[in-house]
Amino acid sequence: MRLRTILFVAAAVAVAAIALPIALASSGARHHSPHRASAAPISAGKLTVNSVSVANVDEADARLPFKAVLPSDATPAAGIDVPIAGKPSDSSGWLTADIHSDAGGYLLSESTSDATVETLQHWAAQSAEICSNCEQEVVTEAGVHVLVLTSPVFGLRLQWVRGDGAEPVLSELDWRTDMPAHNAIPSREAALAIAGDMTRQGG
Repeated sequence: MRLRTILFVAAAVAVAAIALPIALASSGARHHSPHRASAAPISAGKLTVNSVSVANVDEADARLPFKAVLPSDATPAAGIDVPIAGKPSDSSGWLTADIHSDAGGYLLSESTSDATVETLQHWAAQSAEICSNCEQEVVTEAGVHVLVLTSPVFGLRLQWVRGDGAEPVLSELDWRTDMPAHNAIPSREAALAIAGDMTRQGG
């Protein structure tokens, strides 16, 4: 079982709920990919309980209703996790990928969502109310509104909304101080540069 595994599918279903990002920010919890099972490989990836790990963006796109986008200079440490039975005609979908880079280790996750810029602003306001050690701000990077959440407890998280498919997609980059151990948390500017790179690619 991978270090970062929890039930991401449940989080993806509930990701549009207002309380989710705030609860994550204040408690130090995070999204993760589904629990892995010991099973024989299928196709290009390893079979998991609710997901399959595929090797590249093209294989991910074959199982998603939106186009997957990865940072230009990043390679997933263990593939890209997507739904086992996913297909482009689905009304919902999600992906996760653990990224190791010069900007530290982080989790990239995306899921279909009804979130909007106003949702991001509302999440920021709620975080300010309930998280005493958090800093939160909605900024603009590459023409897209990005929610920036930071805390000495959990690290740094960016969230933004894109809409290249039938449904809007909530994108997230999540740096944790403890995953991997003693993880280097980048500056806010360096993190936003990664989000901007993805945005310019269509993410």
